[in-house]
Amino acid sequence: ILEASPGKLRQTPGLHPQTLHALISVRNDPSGADEIAAVEAAGVRLVSFEDAEYPGNLREIPDPPPVLFVRGRIDPEDQRAIAVIGSRKASAYGVSVCGRLVRALVDHGFSIVSGMAKGVDAAAHWAALEGDGRTLAVLGTGVDVVYPKANKQVFERILDRGALLSEFLPGTE
Repeated sequence: ILEASPGKLRQTPGLHPQTLHALISVRNDPSGADEIAAVEAAGVRLVSFEDAEYPGNLREIPDPPPVLFVRGRIDPEDQRAIAVIGSRKASAYGVSVCGRLVRALVDHGFSIVSGMAKGVDAAAHWAALEGDGRTLAVLGTGVDVVYPKANKQVFERILDRGALLSEFLPGTE
């Protein structure tokens, strides 16, 4: 990859144009300074494993990401966090139970962590927000990509009462 010409890279099947651009940029600037400047200009912070802001609970998993891209804020009280995940095709009963549980957890000072997927994840974020609690969304996309699109409102509200986190570069779908 590092030695291939841009023309040769363009011929690679399945290589997304955005990925192609990133590869060429990295080759031209191996320090990554341009990418870091672009990320910061977009209001995204880089939080490394060594930073005090890096979530302590995340440090404990077997293979923590070395860097997180963050929008919003991670607060010290987020150390008392509980992950709430569940079915994307949640029943009305499941959403209701999730809401009651999350509001009780928020009332006891817990931050809620979920993945902003449809169903239980979105219900957990909404319940935390409605209970004036904090919520953190760990995304499978860049922190600037709303997925699924139906969760645009919760995505925007999380920035007021928590943070969006990802190990993926902004722009990653």
